[in-house]
Amino acid sequence: METAYFRNIRKELIEVLKTTDNRLRIAVAWFTNSDLFDLLLEKLSNGIQIELVIIDDYINNGDFGLNFQEFIEKGGKLYYGKEENPMHHKFCVIDDRILFTGSYNWTYYAENKNFENVVKFEENQKIIDIYSMEFDLLIESLELVSEANNISFEEFESRNIFSIKNYLGLDLVYHGKEVSKIEYLEKAKTIIPENKVFLKEYKSFKSLPIVEQPEIRKTTTINTPPIAVLGPKLKLTKNSIGIKVEINGNKNRFACIIPKGTKIPCELSRNFIATDDGTQLLIETFKGENEQVYNNIWLGKFLIYDLLQRPKRQAGIKVSICIKENCYMIVKAKNIDTGNEIEAIYHDSTLIEEKPADNTQ
Repeated sequence: METAYFRNIRKELIEVLKTTDNRLRIAVAWFTNSDLFDLLLEKLSNGIQIELVIIDDYINNGDFGLNFQEFIEKGGKLYYGKEENPMHHKFCVIDDRILFTGSYNWTYYAENKNFENVVKFEENQKIIDIYSMEFDLLIESLELVSEANNISFEEFESRNIFSIKNYLGLDLVYHGKEVSKIEYLEKAKTIIPENKVFLKEYKSFKSLPIVEQPEIRKTTTINTPPIAVLGPKLKLTKNSIGIKVEINGNKNRFACIIPKGTKIPCELSRNFIATDDGTQLLIETFKGENEQVYNNIWLGKFLIYDLLQRPKRQAGIKVSICIKENCYMIVKAKNIDTGNEIEAIYHDSTLIEEKPADNTQ
């Protein structure tokens, strides 16, 4: 059986990697994602055999690279692709029974910026065996690494195999935004100081009052002083705002919380029932008018992870969305059972449009 994924690739990878009970063979050009890396370290601690091939460059081995020395010390086998024949694969063989292959590097950049794809093969043993054989042939031509490289920023230019400045700089930006740490963006500033995408993201991040991580806490009330609307124009939501939900078995439906044309500032909420019986739930926010959620524009995601273990369709979640006049949006998910709440803050300059007051109902 083959399944193609174009969104939420990291989530699917993590779920399948968790099932590993024997051996992982991974070949990815660039690997910076700490969630995937931490899972590999956990698997090594549980006795899983892991072989990893990556490019030996600044993205993987620079100042903000993952701790591949720890990977080696925990028993992982690390190989560097040769500079004269750069290793540009992106595939993973899991226990010789599942294959992931496609365009997706294990990076924040791939997850947040690019259009990427992977295909998961589960029962096509012929294809899985071909990739396993190719991996074994690949590592036979490489040397096993006993000490991971640590490339300084000064060495960066001389080892710039793929003209990687923009990739690395924006990968640091998306990493920093995901974990709410400004030092990643400051480092990106030294690499791509004139990049227009970076400058926009940096300006947005610097002005955003982000906490270190979304935290479970008792419900709090955000008191926002009212902002007067100056002149004859009203500020309205340019699109409907809502979240991804499951309706009648369709897991990709759009549930509107704030309709298009709602006067700003505003805060509206809806109650939902969890369709799974787990203890966490992913809240994904979109803007648009289509009932099929992926035909709309994705704005962000976060986990509410303190749900009580209850049967399907019995765990209640209240989702509230607050939009302010400065184009900041606060999405809150409240656990109705416990009263605990998690929130995420997003900024999108296209959330709001202005219309003359006498032409707006």
